[in-house]
Order: sequence, then C-alpha cells, then structure tokens
Amino acid sequence: QRGLQPSTILGHLTGFVEKGRVPVHKLIDQKTLEHIQSVIEKNPEISYSELKARLGDDIGYGEIRAVQAHLKYLKQEDG
Repeated sequence: QRGLQPSTILGHLTGFVEKGRVPVHKLIDQKTLEHIQSVIEKNPEISYSELKARLGDDIGYGEIRAVQAHLKYLKQEDG
C-alpha cells in the first residue's frame, strides 16, 4: 500500500472537480469553500503564495486548487 497524504488525494481529485465529475462540496466544507472563493474573487491576479498567505495556515494549497478548479468549472458552465 502506498501511504498517500490527504493533500495528494485532493490534488488528484481536483481534475475531476474542474470537469464537474466530483462536486467540490464533497472535498471541502462550505465555510472553507466560501472563504477561499471570497479571497480569490477579491484578488483575482495574486499568486498562489500570496493567496496562501492571505488565507493562513489552516488552508492548504490543495484546498485552494480545488476551489480554483470549481470556479473554472462554473465559468465553463456559464459560458
């Protein structure tokens, strides 16, 4: 058995979130999703490291990427 970390698994599932095959709500709780989404929408041009710094240590890069994938999926659906 491989000892996969939750962040590794989340990273693999992000591609499915972007395609709409896995709802982001199955991976990230609503409060965290809304918090990350709010910061992304208020700061659309900042880097991952700046975004991570604004979100704090409680939020991982995998969660950020999953929310970004979710937003990309929503944008594709809208248009």
